[in-house]
Amino acid sequence: MSYKVKYIKKKNYLIRKISGKLNFSNVMDSWQYLVENDLKGKKYKGIINDFSDTDLVMNFEKLEQLLKFFKLNNELFESLKIAVIMTNPDNIVFPVFAKKISSFNIKAFSTLEGAEKWMLTK
Repeated sequence: MSYKVKYIKKKNYLIRKISGKLNFSNVMDSWQYLVENDLKGKKYKGIINDFSDTDLVMNFEKLEQLLKFFKLNNELFESLKIAVIMTNPDNIVFPVFAKKISSFNIKAFSTLEGAEKWMLTK
């Protein structure tokens, strides 16, 4: 697994690029790292999560655990837009389901361009 975070300063959002095989433990570790190193004490419009080159191995029970983590850190996530780029049809259901069962502003995309355009809308 490869993990990179890029801050788009002029537009005030982060892009997380993750590639390779990704399991739930990797997902949680990457969010924990982001909370501890990039989110605390800062205000961003949102986070674009680029999983377009990722083979995600996860189930809905694990997705619910991830959403609980977001709720535990609600002060950091409640005002963020969370874009998720996925190209694998088997994985796109995760951000779609997350949006449906949570109050967080999560949206699925198939391209970086679409996610960036949404990130810049009010």
